[in-house]
Amino acid sequence: MFKTNSYKLGVAAEKLVATHFQSLGFSLISTRYKTKYGEIDLIVTRENLLIFVEVKARTKPTPLDNLINQRQIDRNYAAAEFFLAEFPNYSAYRCRFDLVVVCKGNISQHITDII
Repeated sequence: MFKTNSYKLGVAAEKLVATHFQSLGFSLISTRYKTKYGEIDLIVTRENLLIFVEVKARTKPTPLDNLINQRQIDRNYAAAEFFLAEFPNYSAYRCRFDLVVVCKGNISQHITDII
């Protein structure tokens, strides 16, 4: 039961963040992009910028150092490299990794360039 609620919370947070980026003029390239290295929650682009977004859904505020660890960062980086190899038309884009925290249905933090 708890896992189902966590899953639903995560999906809702990803939809909220995707809508937020789209309201800023970004195009949504992919949601839950899966590779053998891991999953990227969202991939968005605008002009020549490609952003790999990690979304964290929480029911209460959480310190930043408890949200993402080096292993997760390494997996996101490897997954992004896989994406760029699969879609070389994005290889000339400037890439960025963002972390967006959703707490109680609102975006509480957006940290750009986490890598």
